[in-house]
Amino acid sequence: KKSVVVTAAHCVHNFGQGAAGWVDEVRFYPANVTNPFSAAQPYGVFQAVSWRIPTPYYNGTDTCAQAGVVCNNDIATVTLAARA
Repeated sequence: KKSVVVTAAHCVHNFGQGAAGWVDEVRFYPANVTNPFSAAQPYGVFQAVSWRIPTPYYNGTDTCAQAGVVCNNDIATVTLAARA
């Protein structure tokens, strides 16, 4: 869908930390290949309204080669709000 971004779970949650592991906010800067805080934002910025990860990553029971980073369920979906 246009409003969904797929990324790594470790981008939005600290492995195995349950409810305390979430980031405070997520923003998406499409086609920004430089600093996200610079003026180089050719398509603007999109604020996330929700993000989800698999339960094994959330509770720390995922099978991992390196805890929290190289895991079978290190995936997240991020739903974006319409651009302001």
